[in-house]
Amino acid sequence: MMMTNLERTQIQTFKPEITEEKSLKAAERVGIFKWIISRGNLNRIKSIESKMVYYPFWFMKFQVEIFRMLKLPSRDANVLVAVDAIEERAGLLETKLEMLIRKEVEEKRILPHVVKERKAREIGEQFTRMYVERKFHPYKPPIITLQDIGMVYPPFYAVKSFGQENHGSYLVLINAINGEVKRKEKIN
Repeated sequence: MMMTNLERTQIQTFKPEITEEKSLKAAERVGIFKWIISRGNLNRIKSIESKMVYYPFWFMKFQVEIFRMLKLPSRDANVLVAVDAIEERAGLLETKLEMLIRKEVEEKRILPHVVKERKAREIGEQFTRMYVERKFHPYKPPIITLQDIGMVYPPFYAVKSFGQENHGSYLVLINAINGEVKRKEKIN
């Protein structure tokens, strides 16, 4: 028997908070999985698999100087932003950075990112500008300075159904920290 040496790499990630079983329960709420499981057909249930993968995000910290009206002094704020390194979407970072851990994982478990650092900075800065303008209504554009940027790979369960008759296969990504469905797509 020949052993293969799996390539491993160290990443920044979080400890999963939900179990594989809970990932399957979360996937049940998604159309095809609900249909498969509600049928009670053991063969179909066996055709569902869940495995841990690591999804790439750029985490950024911006220092923002906000110019206020009525001769109030300008205000400084820190804005934490996450940019999805696959789908090019940005949002406020709603996780505790002190919970980050370094972990060695198999490279095949890491989803490849398509958004490079420069593009992520642009997306993050644009998001920060819109967020500050909507929340604080400054009288002139804020001064935004990038303080920190890094790639983080939160854990997700990739729950997959294998070719069901007339329905195709589906892949659902379940956040392993909070159990939310991240993405669902049909695989032909």
